[in-house]
Amino acid sequence: MDVLDNAFETFSLCAYRLEVLPKYSIYNTNEFFEYKKFIKGKTIESFANQDWLDSLSHWGKKGKSIERIRVIPKILTDYFKYEFLWCYPKNIEYGENIRFVLYDYFVSVCADNVLNDFWGFDKENVILLMYNDKFEYENCKQLPKKDVTLYTNVFEDLQQNSMKYDDCKKLLLL
Repeated sequence: MDVLDNAFETFSLCAYRLEVLPKYSIYNTNEFFEYKKFIKGKTIESFANQDWLDSLSHWGKKGKSIERIRVIPKILTDYFKYEFLWCYPKNIEYGENIRFVLYDYFVSVCADNVLNDFWGFDKENVILLMYNDKFEYENCKQLPKKDVTLYTNVFEDLQQNSMKYDDCKKLLLL
């Protein structure tokens, strides 16, 4: 079990994610086939991330919350549209609190070293998610305790100045 899996197994109250990249590589996954159908306007019969929805339901029953801030890319990619219009409504239905911030605002409030995707847990643990230039997930790295407050504060600032899903949908005209 890696450090991220362990954090999901052991968090008590809240896990929170900052998603920064304009897209994420989903090649060689079930989600890729779903994505291809979405961008072609075809009917999607099932949800590729059902395991995530089941986890959201499980955590919700235990009184745990999952929060996400999604930085809106300057140019809306097909991947972002897929995520926004197909995936996020299901995540929200299952209890994930997803909020959105504009890219320029994100850059204006972030310290230079808080420009990566990360997961935070109970304001006690932050795990950076490392991606390569092809937007493929490579690994994760647990931050030292001394850096947790900075990342948590950035997340909270972004959260206070974020939009709900419906407001973002209106803004983006999606």
